[in-house]
Amino acid sequence: MNKEGIISELKTAVQVVLFNKTAMSHVAADKSKTKFGLYIIIVGALLTLVSQLIFMGGFITLIGGLKSALIQVVMTIISIYVLSLIAQKVFKGKGKHDEFFRVVAYASVLGWIGALTPLVFGLFGLLGGATIVMLLGLTMGIWGIILLVKILAFVHKLSGGRIAGTIIVMLILVAIVSKIFGYNSMYSTRVSGSYNLGGFGDSGGNLEILDENNFEMNIPGADGGSFKMEDGNVTITGPDGKVMEINVPQ
Repeated sequence: MNKEGIISELKTAVQVVLFNKTAMSHVAADKSKTKFGLYIIIVGALLTLVSQLIFMGGFITLIGGLKSALIQVVMTIISIYVLSLIAQKVFKGKGKHDEFFRVVAYASVLGWIGALTPLVFGLFGLLGGATIVMLLGLTMGIWGIILLVKILAFVHKLSGGRIAGTIIVMLILVAIVSKIFGYNSMYSTRVSGSYNLGGFGDSGGNLEILDENNFEMNIPGADGGSFKMEDGNVTITGPDGKVMEINVPQ
């Protein structure tokens, strides 16, 4: 893609961030946007890495930072897919997963603003910069929530209550997974078990934890799907049976 094409796509991403429904419709319908959406997510992770190296260079290494950036990309992709799966399976959303992914991926350009953090501290000092960063983070957080609400309403055709339910279920799932893996990494103990996700439709769902590197989530039914991580290999299976595989170097 040439320079003009990149600028054009970034302008479209900004329009998505500004709640432009025409831009959302264009991105959702165009399969070729999937690749650039992935690029936006990757660049966001790399900008976060650069920000960390500038402001916390003495605390993280480049290799460790790159691994974290890669994990961030993988988990972002999984999170978008799972959120779409919850919207469709639990709250009867009408959109397709790939359409939802494209719009959310373009909207993630909002996260690039986080790369301004070191610059803010450099210009205004630690105390003044902290206040600005806090306000910036609060503004981005609120904007991001509103943007996600708009995208869920546009792509999956959900109402306010169903949107709130989708986000709440996602937050609960994130909290469960974070607690499991956070506890495991902190104390280096083996955590295993099967967790029932009864809220996923009549047939329920299941999260199977083997250890910190291996887990699988299944949501049965015609609208279901699954994702699993096994020794660094992430496999996402959509309700249509299509499979996407991502290899995470160890």
